[in-house]
Amino acid sequence: MEQSDFKPRDFELSIGKDGDAVAPLRLVGDDISVELRGKIDRVDTYEDGDGKLFIRVVDYKSGGKEFELSDILYGLNLQMLLYLFTIEQNGTGKYEDTVPAGILYYPAKRPTGTTTRRDAPREEASVDNKGKN
Repeated sequence: MEQSDFKPRDFELSIGKDGDAVAPLRLVGDDISVELRGKIDRVDTYEDGDGKLFIRVVDYKSGGKEFELSDILYGLNLQMLLYLFTIEQNGTGKYEDTVPAGILYYPAKRPTGTTTRRDAPREEASVDNKGKN
């Protein structure tokens, strides 16, 4: 957050029907239609000096997640990108006329590790006013 001008705008943003914040993305084929619905963990926005509103979709992950471009090429792990483009296409009100800026997987827990007593830093002995330790 310190290295970006994006700011959180919404948490748990719903994509769906009947009064939800963003209308679902509808994909229509010859004999079938599909609607994308879901809940976005966080949506960040940034407005540049020209008034363009950029959006970023954030997904909190308690486990590991690595973004692989090859997954996108093969039609895998598209959820975050579909959410991003759904907001761009169907967003109204505060999400009208937005520019997709990216997606971010954010760790929801701090990494832990193990250390031994030898790994702990040694404390320096302090000397009081009388020269005693």
